[in-house]
Amino acid sequence: MATNEQLDELARLGRLREDGVLTEEEFVEQKRAILCTQGPAFIVPVTPRTSGGSQALIAGILVVGTLVVVLGLWTSQASDPARGLSSPASGEAQAAPVPASSPATCIQVLEQHWENGSGYSFISGTAINNCDAEVKYPQITFNGFDPSHALIDTVEAAIGAVAPHEKWRFQTTPIKEGATSYELKEIS
Repeated sequence: MATNEQLDELARLGRLREDGVLTEEEFVEQKRAILCTQGPAFIVPVTPRTSGGSQALIAGILVVGTLVVVLGLWTSQASDPARGLSSPASGEAQAAPVPASSPATCIQVLEQHWENGSGYSFISGTAINNCDAEVKYPQITFNGFDPSHALIDTVEAAIGAVAPHEKWRFQTTPIKEGATSYELKEIS
């Protein structure tokens, strides 16, 4: 979960990228360092798309989408008394946090594939919650690579909750033009 400092730093990095101070690769690297995320990976080759798109629009969508997901996770958990995160009244004992089902252990990607939209490409597929409890705010993250296997983009798919043993059809944010392969980065 992102802290206020992490959210502020992500917003600052987004502005630097929008102003052209940071490249997309530098932004992704810094974002990863701030969030300290890492996960399993396997590479899936894809057919490059043939139509172009607006990279500035896609970059803006990615920044907004990432911030919405991070803020949504932070605000919903910061005010959830069932998880022991609310402030106790004076003299009251604070309840211990209730362990939540972890997306990394419960969510499994069953299938995934590259799709071409109108001027953009994305990754879609099906995932399942293998646990007996609801998983709130799962996110599936993929890295996109150019023909030399240089990282050029990171895209996500997220949803509010997945019920026990429920399947989820996901679709990522648009992936940057020039990506020819991708890998599953993490499930968080």
